[in-house]
Amino acid sequence: GQGGAPKLRQLTGLARKMDEDQLDALVKVAQVLLR
Repeated sequence: GQGGAPKLRQLTGLARKMDEDQLDALVKVAQVLLR
């Protein structure tokens, strides 16, 4: 549903401010959370 959309936009906004190393760490954290 649309309930997650604001959080997704917030995450996207944060990700745009990250450098490559920070994005890599974020991806790794997300992968761990999805296990």
